[in-house]
Amino acid sequence: MEQALHAVKVDGFGEDLKAAIIDLEMALKRKYLQKRLKGNLNVAIQNLDLVRLRRAIDEVTTAGFLSELGIELEEAQGLLSKLERLELIKKAVMELTKLSHCRNKELLAPPVQVHKVLMALLIVLGEEPELVRDWFEIQVLLVKTGKMSLKRRIQEYNPAKPEYWER
Repeated sequence: MEQALHAVKVDGFGEDLKAAIIDLEMALKRKYLQKRLKGNLNVAIQNLDLVRLRRAIDEVTTAGFLSELGIELEEAQGLLSKLERLELIKKAVMELTKLSHCRNKELLAPPVQVHKVLMALLIVLGEEPELVRDWFEIQVLLVKTGKMSLKRRIQEYNPAKPEYWER
């Protein structure tokens, strides 16, 4: 680029052309940056990756592409909000004390809200809806150990895995 600018100056085209070339170079760099940031947003959205999504949103905001990438940014921010809520739910479930876990197993008929929350959780983790309608079946699933333990399944849950979208 420097050689081209020097050649332009030597040939007598002057400072106006040099300024135009510099402006063009800056516009091309900005367009390239916009394309790269849009790609980063799309990859983070597709992978449902909370960390990459935050980083991509911050990069777009910092670079000032709010209007150029408004649609992608809005989609990313909506998804980020949902993924953050999912993380909070995961943490809350993981913090269940052993005592409350044991109480749920011993309940003959839990409050409706408890039953509904556990039903929804188990369906998200891959259980068939028909199976988890019955409280006894939920209790059986609550006492499983090893790879099928509730805590382990929650820790390993990843919404980006294809098996969660095939249902």
